[in-house]
Amino acid sequence: MDSTAADARLLEVFIAVLDNGGIGAASARLGMSPSAVSQALRRLEESLGIELYQRHSRPVRLTEPGAALESTIRSALHSMTLVHAAAADLRGMLAGELTIASLPTLAVEPLAGLVAEFRHRHPGVVVSVHQPRTRTIRAVAESVRDGHADIGITEHPSGPAGLASLPLEEQHFSVVFPPGAKIRSATVGIDDLLHWGIIVGPYWEGSAVHRQLRQLDPRIDGAVSVRTEHRETFVYLATQGLGAAIVLPDRATIAAALGCQLARFDPSITRQTFVLSQPSRLSPSARAFLGICRSHAAHME
Repeated sequence: MDSTAADARLLEVFIAVLDNGGIGAASARLGMSPSAVSQALRRLEESLGIELYQRHSRPVRLTEPGAALESTIRSALHSMTLVHAAAADLRGMLAGELTIASLPTLAVEPLAGLVAEFRHRHPGVVVSVHQPRTRTIRAVAESVRDGHADIGITEHPSGPAGLASLPLEEQHFSVVFPPGAKIRSATVGIDDLLHWGIIVGPYWEGSAVHRQLRQLDPRIDGAVSVRTEHRETFVYLATQGLGAAIVLPDRATIAAALGCQLARFDPSITRQTFVLSQPSRLSPSARAFLGICRSHAAHME
């Protein structure tokens, strides 16, 4: 391995330890032993002449100089990635990795289909999808801004300056009630949600759904019956009579098969989804993925 490649590997180790929360998790992500990761960090610190990590903190934290260098190191790695990706593009085949930050509720629809089409066209690119590092919707935009992700899939177009926002599709929600629930009609309102209580996830208060319901009736803030990080359990919690769940069509299909009562909300509960990117640092893979997103958005109009 030449010195340039070795230096790049040390920078990758630095970022992996930071993004994965410690040496152990980073070693699994990189396919290295924990001792090899520790040695790589020490070599990087020796070459720079500064200590980057507070070794005895749990989780591992950056020192002040390490924090000051983080953005520069990310930019350096991203530049290297762009060089290799551009070279692959010139050879007529995209390669490397495309990193996407997505809200959990968007990872199935529309993201799964978009990734499938992208991989079909560009099998040489590895796609990595992760959720925000904090439980806020804004964190998706921050991941793109800070270089943690090439692309962001979210429900809010607003974000840090310098990001481009592409409207993707409007999604319509259904309301799932427990089996045997006495629903007055196929169309329900706030009072029905207040009666049964609602099952929500960690992003609830920042979501478009919460915003719409709260504008109709502020009492919705007191209607939460269950809060869980595991969105895939919403429907199953509803089957146990623990509340109503506000879900997208894929979850509504599962709920119906389990015997739950489905209803529409009046007025309709919707959200607009968006794709975020940073035009100043788009890789060829990111540009190709955006092209697929534009075609999808045009088809949805």
